[in-house]
Amino acid sequence: MPPQEELMKKMASFSSRAAIQLVIDLIFAYVFSMNYDQNNENLDYKRWDT
Repeated sequence: MPPQEELMKKMASFSSRAAIQLVIDLIFAYVFSMNYDQNNENLDYKRWDT
């Protein structure tokens, strides 16, 4: 495989992972925001608990 094709393959793989991570982050942010006050309180409790 020519070096340019290998580079494109690596870039495509990275782009796919980045896109999937973005979708997961957006879903997490949406779910977190649905009950923001309680979730934020839980995070504060966990920070001080350790």
